[in-house]
Amino acid sequence: MRERTQRRLLWTLSATLGLGLVAAVLGLGVLPVEFGPATADAPGLRGEALAPRQVEPLSAFAAIFERDLRRPLYDPSPAAKADPPPPPRPQVDLVGTAVEPGYTYAFLKTGGGKVKMVGLGQEADGVKVTAIAVGAATIEFQGRTYALEVQKKEAPR
Repeated sequence: MRERTQRRLLWTLSATLGLGLVAAVLGLGVLPVEFGPATADAPGLRGEALAPRQVEPLSAFAAIFERDLRRPLYDPSPAAKADPPPPPRPQVDLVGTAVEPGYTYAFLKTGGGKVKMVGLGQEADGVKVTAIAVGAATIEFQGRTYALEVQKKEAPR
């Protein structure tokens, strides 16, 4: 489109919109606006004073004043019950075993670093030895059974 045609089109559009606006304003000014009929029994129309409104006492709003406005807008979902923590593991390590006919012993390293020689059915630091095999032992601690094995150390290089 040429520049002259664009200008003519814009001027025509502006004139059309302007005339439409003028017609709308004149049309609203000419049309009558109707209100409902005024009744003589409405208070204040005959010059009398309006009756004072009854005001609620502040104690009537106590429930509103006591409401916590910072509370969540929804009820939080109930927290999932956490699993109870696992029972503590025994603080002993199996250092070695001695399995011979007539006497069988397990060598347990306690939490204090001491090594105790314990026979079948004996206790050390609350741990009861229930079975002893070559390189392994079964212990009972707080009603639970644990299997221990001798940790093999690597030879120094």
